[in-house]
Amino acid sequence: MKNAMLLSLAILLLASCATYHFGTALPAEQRKMAVAEVENLTSETALGGLVQNALHECILNTPGLKLSSEENAGLIIALSLDMLDQNKLARARTRDADARHDKSDSYQTVLYRMTVRCRYTATPTDGSSVHEGAVQATADVPLMQDINLAQQAALTQLARNAARQVLSELTEE
Repeated sequence: MKNAMLLSLAILLLASCATYHFGTALPAEQRKMAVAEVENLTSETALGGLVQNALHECILNTPGLKLSSEENAGLIIALSLDMLDQNKLARARTRDADARHDKSDSYQTVLYRMTVRCRYTATPTDGSSVHEGAVQATADVPLMQDINLAQQAALTQLARNAARQVLSELTEE
């Protein structure tokens, strides 16, 4: 009786994991990917190249996927960046209540959030259905003495986040 119960428990546990799989859900012929030139409609000119390089890196680091030229690819990914937004996210008080006679407070922005919308189209070269969608990626920019350095770091993080989200949506469908 005890053996039968252990056996049924083991079968139940194995059956619950039967739908799990490793790797990508893409067909084998679509695992060789190429990235077309990124269309950058934002005011940040470097962002298109950063997103394209980040997507190359994501493809190379994902098991089962290969980066290829457009002639040899099974799936061609085209990206369009059409919105870049920068918003103030957090403020800090810059003086104490006792610092001034008029008791007014002064605040300074200490953190900005950048958001980009990335539309993608994945076209299989075998003529099967096209995958289309859009993702929004965000990155935070802390206030530093050299705001350009902080902004470049945030743009790199923004590009990586967008690339990860696009590849995730394509491989998990």
